[in-house]
Amino acid sequence: MQVLDASSDTFTLMPHGVRVPMAAHPSVLDAALAAGLSVPFSCQRGACGSCAADCVSGDVEHASTASATAIDPGPGRVLMCQVRARGEVVLQVPDWIPQAPPQRLEMRVLARRPLSPDVVELVLDPGREVETHAGQHLRIRLPDGDHRCFSIANRREDPRDPLELQIRRVPGGRFSDALLGGLMPGAVLDAEAPFGAPAMPAPDTPLVLLATGTGYAGVRALLQAALADPATPAVTLYWGGRHAADHYAGDELDAWAAADGRLRWQAVSPEATKGHAGEDGALQRHVQDHALADGHDWSSVRVHACGHPGMLRDARLALQAAGLPAARWHADAFVPSGRDDAPHDWERSGPQFDLAGIVAARERSIVAVQDIAALLRPGMSGEEARLLADERLRAMGSQRNWHPTIVRFGEDTTCTSREPGDPSRRLRVDDIVFIDIGPVWDGYEGDYGDTFVFGADEAHRRCAEAARAVFAEARAAWVAGASGVDLYALAETAAQRHGCTLVREMAGHRVSDFPHALYGRHKLAQAGFAPGRASGCWRSRSAIRCGRSAPSSRTCSCVNRTRADPPPSASSPATSTDTACSRSRSSSRRAW
Repeated sequence: MQVLDASSDTFTLMPHGVRVPMAAHPSVLDAALAAGLSVPFSCQRGACGSCAADCVSGDVEHASTASATAIDPGPGRVLMCQVRARGEVVLQVPDWIPQAPPQRLEMRVLARRPLSPDVVELVLDPGREVETHAGQHLRIRLPDGDHRCFSIANRREDPRDPLELQIRRVPGGRFSDALLGGLMPGAVLDAEAPFGAPAMPAPDTPLVLLATGTGYAGVRALLQAALADPATPAVTLYWGGRHAADHYAGDELDAWAAADGRLRWQAVSPEATKGHAGEDGALQRHVQDHALADGHDWSSVRVHACGHPGMLRDARLALQAAGLPAARWHADAFVPSGRDDAPHDWERSGPQFDLAGIVAARERSIVAVQDIAALLRPGMSGEEARLLADERLRAMGSQRNWHPTIVRFGEDTTCTSREPGDPSRRLRVDDIVFIDIGPVWDGYEGDYGDTFVFGADEAHRRCAEAARAVFAEARAAWVAGASGVDLYALAETAAQRHGCTLVREMAGHRVSDFPHALYGRHKLAQAGFAPGRASGCWRSRSAIRCGRSAPSSRTCSCVNRTRADPPPSASSPATSTDTACSRSRSSSRRAW
């Protein structure tokens, strides 16, 4: 057990056994943050529930800063921002995985050898102890501040074990083409490791791995770890490549499969039969098609995929449609590396932050909102809809909500996020609905909101269309490099042209690795710089009120979209609930 100080009032955070003194701190949360612990939290006023913990033993008292309107976290649970420890207290923090920050390392090249005509294995000595887990990666820093990220391709049992990388030569690539060929044993690389959330263990569960190209490096350590665990019943790998030579580790896999009957792997090479697809059309299918054809019980396996983002998107949709629980899908996308420009102070993130993680959180949030909307039925109350939404998020694998889920109908859509609305208000046949979720996926904050129009009310439709038009104008200015202040001024003028009023209280905010509140509570509307120039992530929102003849019939439509997304379409098809859905996206990031 780690003890940070001595005090008569202390609390121990499980499952990692960190003991923290209360000292003069007003709450358990304040004491934990002062001790440098990245415990879950967000609002710090008891409204979001992010800092909920199970009280295993001991007594707590209300903090002097406790809010009278704090939510009830449930029997046997406390909100760490609302209580102080009295005496010795033990708290269990769900899904809390504190990770050591990446280390800056001088890694020495031990070996460089070809695996295929265009793939090279690089073996590195970390120089000192550095603990990594299957599924993580490292970053090699170049002299001008640029960097390249590579999967750690081997299972390491000791913190001093070498790290193996598998790198494809890219014509014109600054590292893989210009520098890699000159690296000889003894050369020193400036590196940082580890990055990325480690894969969560799932004992007694079959493992299905999907990879394309050198995505094999991203699943190789997982494969090794699974075979090293006697409890793993089966491991199946589907490895796609442009041609047969891309399966550069075929001999290695054949040997492992011969030694351990739990492993089976299949090469997928569409180009191999390009000239005679009619004779052997099966080989024209993608990795997920081969996996689906093998008859896995998708309700009881876990899947980890690594490779091209298009493969990851298509495979996730196909496998989840076949019964794979969302919580058992894990993926690593190939994301272009880039220069580490110093971010604005408002755009700081944690040392484990990774673009692929925030992008994956965004995509999962988009799917979740669409799923929730499809479950809504006229007659249900706002509270029933919120509970249904949270149930759906849990089923999809969300660790927690970093802000409360919002589902509002009719006049309640005019409320800001801090206004309660009427939870008993019921969804009408002709209605307007706003859904806003803040789930945490694998340690990253998703944040997505969308407006849905039920029925054919013309005023609802006009309001939704006006919000989209306002957002499209603001987005164009953002892409052109406007500051946050200028964006909201432009949006206000655009809203007036449409006969509406911009809701200034909804000013945009950060998203990041959870919790972004560690890095500040800055508002996009107050940013005097062009947001997202480096590593910052922002949630941009266009919220307008459009009046009809009476204030009671006002409606508010909010849309959120990433800066790099294509413009929204004017309309979209109705769902099975006759909902005309204008899709929108959040977790706004300048992601190019």
